[in-house]
Amino acid sequence: MIGEDISDEKDLPFKHKQGLIVKQMQNMLVKNNNKILLYKDWVYKQGKGANKKISKRLMLMNPKEIMWYHNAEEFQNGKVPLGVIKIENIYKTSETLMQEGTYDFDICVISYIKKG
Repeated sequence: MIGEDISDEKDLPFKHKQGLIVKQMQNMLVKNNNKILLYKDWVYKQGKGANKKISKRLMLMNPKEIMWYHNAEEFQNGKVPLGVIKIENIYKTSETLMQEGTYDFDICVISYIKKG
């Protein structure tokens, strides 16, 4: 079936409508990938080595990167994030256990950008 053969989206079979919706979402993400937030929530991070302190951070994820801030005000005021992980730099994620009853995971990256 070729796009030119269809005069209206209503004429598409259900399977093709799903593909069209996915294609439209892909196009929207490509055009607005820095403005669309896929995920925004509070997370807890644990330091490595001698600093095993657990800290609360606001994490935001868009199609290109994961960013984190101390609080929502920093994000809303357009401040520089504490850190940024480019999605393309993630090479492994694995489930781990930090606290009982939580979903915890490690993100292994090639590199990430620290504030400043």
